[in-house]
Amino acid sequence: MSQLSLLLAVWCATAAAGVAQEVLRYDVAKNSRHEFTLDAEVHQTSSMGEADVHNTITSHHAIALTAVDDVLGKLTLDVALDTSNVTLNIGAIDNVLDARDSVVRQTGLSPIRYTILPNGTVVSALATGPTSRIAVEFSNPIGIVFPSTPLVQGASWTQTLTDSVPAAANGMLVYTRTRRYTVERFADTMGTRCVVLSLRGSSGNARGGSTLGDIELTLEGEEETQGTCVIELSTGLPVLIEASSSTSIRMAFVGMANIIVPMTIERRETLRRRR
Repeated sequence: MSQLSLLLAVWCATAAAGVAQEVLRYDVAKNSRHEFTLDAEVHQTSSMGEADVHNTITSHHAIALTAVDDVLGKLTLDVALDTSNVTLNIGAIDNVLDARDSVVRQTGLSPIRYTILPNGTVVSALATGPTSRIAVEFSNPIGIVFPSTPLVQGASWTQTLTDSVPAAANGMLVYTRTRRYTVERFADTMGTRCVVLSLRGSSGNARGGSTLGDIELTLEGEEETQGTCVIELSTGLPVLIEASSSTSIRMAFVGMANIIVPMTIERRETLRRRR
């Protein structure tokens, strides 16, 4: 073998080994604790007759993720909101009524205990006590399911999630989200090797309903989301996630009077890892 061939063989073997290492998996040391902050702002506008009603919700959450166990290839993780501060600016009607502010603060909420596979597939999610499930779901730092193939620039994969949340009067809202992740580049961030993913072309739909006396409420809508995710390669945990979404919803009230209320929701959120 010539010297050039030998150098090419060594280079190819080294490159292949480097690529093989860039496979995303959740690998969190037992008993380790990781802290995040989530800042979110939601603007909601609904049309009521000839007037628009505006609501704004701003929130700041301190999130803790603790690795409880790692048995037979399954990780047990507790995700909790240590503190949650939410400001509601609600009830503004164009040229009629000014909004009113109220602040909701919660501390010491019980965590949700997740059991996941190394790629992020959720096996179970159980509340360990009084908790704010919806808030934890929105702020969950382990929400990405990783592909089984090595990461290379330009590679992409799609993740589809279906979940349900309670609606008024024992109703249920079922929503489906489809997210497409693309590898943009690799970078060193906060002293650690990371992969930067773009979140583009995401769409979702929501459908549900409930009955309030003689009035039937139905709801349907669509959502579009885009953002950027910076993921630590050694643990699979996010260093930074920035995302924005736009949702269009139609609520229909059928009963004594038939009313359709269109609604738009604009949401921006930033999840940062503190340590």
